[in-house]
Amino acid sequence: MATDGSGGGVDPGKTSPESALHREGFLGVPAGKWPMKSFKKRWCVLYDGNFMVFKDREKRHAVTCIEMSEVISVGGNNTMERGGPVFVMVHTEGTLKLVAPNSSELEAWVQALQPSGTGGAGAAAYGGGAGESGVAGHPEVAAAGWLTVCVSGQRKAKRWCQLRAGQLEFCKDQHEGAAMLAAAAEVGDDQQGSAAAAAA
Repeated sequence: MATDGSGGGVDPGKTSPESALHREGFLGVPAGKWPMKSFKKRWCVLYDGNFMVFKDREKRHAVTCIEMSEVISVGGNNTMERGGPVFVMVHTEGTLKLVAPNSSELEAWVQALQPSGTGGAGAAAYGGGAGESGVAGHPEVAAAGWLTVCVSGQRKAKRWCQLRAGQLEFCKDQHEGAAMLAAAAEVGDDQQGSAAAAAA
């Protein structure tokens, strides 16, 4: 269960073995609730099956705790906030936008936070359970479905989201998503044709 501000979750500084610690470091976390107009630097910890956010490195009380069993997908979305690349964690109770200090840190966090199995434990609710992409004919899409997201940092809106090649894409509807996949496939075919011509 995801918690916010309750101080719940385990304390990685006090209760569990060091071997359970997977990753920790500073990330940009949305400040306050909707609309998300700013981010604050917070100490984040992936520990013993939980992703926790602390105000500082002392790790006294977790202000947010998300169980990794509830994570559906994690991926970058090709945007920048406060000078850093953004990635998004989609879980069964919503989405969490996070800002990494640089691209290498983003890749490391995205890899560390990947849910076990394709699409994670709750992916079926969003159209992408284990072993199916959620978009017929497109196995490169790990998960796809409707999510409520923040638009322009001011309001909530329902968007069709698809996790493809490690990137989370936001579309107005399924038709726009399908068009993006078709365009990507066409580019891939052109590149293959050019490579074959060059080899000949």
